[in-house]
Amino acid sequence: SDSDSDSDSDSETDSETDTNSDTDTDSETDSETDSDSDPDSSRSVDAPAPADVADSLVGGASTGVFLHAVLEHLDFAGVRRPLEEWRARPEVEGLFRTHARRAGVDEAAVPLAQELIWRALRAPLRFGDARLDEGFAALVGRVAREMSFFFPVPERWHPRLPDPSSDSRDAHDEGPRVERPFTIGRGVIRGVIDLVFEHAGPDGTSRTYFLDWKSDRVATEEGWEALEEKVRTRYALQARLYTLGVVRLLGVHDEADYEARFGGLLYCFLRAMGRGEDARGVVFERPRFDEVVAWERELRESDAPWGYPLLPFERQGGEA
Repeated sequence: SDSDSDSDSDSETDSETDTNSDTDTDSETDSETDSDSDPDSSRSVDAPAPADVADSLVGGASTGVFLHAVLEHLDFAGVRRPLEEWRARPEVEGLFRTHARRAGVDEAAVPLAQELIWRALRAPLRFGDARLDEGFAALVGRVAREMSFFFPVPERWHPRLPDPSSDSRDAHDEGPRVERPFTIGRGVIRGVIDLVFEHAGPDGTSRTYFLDWKSDRVATEEGWEALEEKVRTRYALQARLYTLGVVRLLGVHDEADYEARFGGLLYCFLRAMGRGEDARGVVFERPRFDEVVAWERELRESDAPWGYPLLPFERQGGEA
């Protein structure tokens, strides 16, 4: 998301609903997400920063905006250099100081932020069967930062993802490949994803992943299980809507296509990434295709999906 709340209460929801014309799901702050896979995480290498760097950097929404802006524009490959050499480069120094000023962050925080991001981007990553042994610094292939998406709130008359658990279709279901235009009923869902990237796993298949940077404060003793619980309780809605958005962008039309092309989603806690052998800063999730189908069905059939009210079809002028 574009900005995180770094206080202990952490992020608010990313999801805004505007059911008069569109349903916005912008990643300005954070939502909730669900996590039930077995992710792995990142650890520090090559002269890691002291454990208190993450704690010394001030928290708050301004710091989240600052860090996100830097990550939007930073050359990740540059952090392969030693820390002092990298931070001394004029383009690095200028980038950090410019975005600190814009976010209203004291420039005294710049060295701490530099070290935090340097460490996080170098931390080895494993997510599902895939891995980046040199962290995001070694990321190659297609990458999109701050990628916007939008898709119509699913309606009963819209094309839908096929349900692998059922061969039946109701009268409104024309399958996933409807060619004719269809009307938008309750609006659209919009979002901005921090990073979308392609990466090949051990089988050589390149899949699409998306991630959300988190600048939340993370206690030194918090392990991966605590971060997983934080993701599950705070960001479930965001994960569901963003997964549906990426699946729609990819044009996924069945379970086989999903398995071949969608890799999953990562929640990257910058303050924990690479912070010692036991610190785990990345929570990875790859929902099953039937779960994604169920999320779409919830949006399509409910007037208050996951407790977020949407206006009824009749008040939008859609087809009932």
